[in-house]
Order: sequence, then structure tokens, then C-alpha cells
Amino acid sequence: MPFLDNLLDSVATPASFIAGSVVMASMVSDFSPYLQWALAIIAGGGAAISVQSLTTITRLTSSATTGGLGNPFLSTVETGGSTLLSIAAVFIPIVAFLFVLGLFYFVYKKVFIKFFRKSQHELN
Repeated sequence: MPFLDNLLDSVATPASFIAGSVVMASMVSDFSPYLQWALAIIAGGGAAISVQSLTTITRLTSSATTGGLGNPFLSTVETGGSTLLSIAAVFIPIVAFLFVLGLFYFVYKKVFIKFFRKSQHELN
């Protein structure tokens, strides 16, 4: 039912703006209230409404061009993208941490060990 998708999008669009603003306001609580809410509305609400508007426009275009038959495909792509980004948000920091540990190990082996050996030879 294409009209139901578009009806739900018309409800989800303002809800995403409000949710993005509230979440952003809760994250920047150390500022003055005026700056906190201005930043929340601009950054949080703006980012949320941008993503939701792109989703709405894409689904509206799909409804207009395919008669709603393409909407399940778009929903599947959206769900897959959300799942992959959620998994990446968990694993990328772990990979970055392991990379930094490996970099420290490399620097230790190449720099400190050579420097230590060189200073040992100078003492003898």
C-alpha cells in the first residue's frame, strides 16, 4: 500500500526532527541552555530531518515510478544499510584499537630496540 508508506513518512518526518533535537540536547548538556538547544536544533534536528527527508523523497519517487512495487526493495536496502552501519559502529573502534596497539609494537621493535642496542654497543 503505497499511500500507507507515504502517510507513515509524513508522521515520521517531524518525529525524527524532534527525536534528533532531543538526543542532541541530551548529549551537549554542559553548555548554556540557549546554546544547547540551538546546537540541538541545528545539528541534531538538522541531521535527522536530512536523512528522513532523503528517505521520504526516495520512497515517494519509488511509489510514483513503480506504483509502490519498489518500496519493499527500498525498505530491504534501508534495513541492510542500517544493520551494516550498526555492526561497523561496534567493530571499527575495536579494529582501530588493535591497529594502534600494532603500531606501538612496531615502533617499539624498530625504534626502541635498535636505540637500546646502539647504546649498548657505545657503552662497550
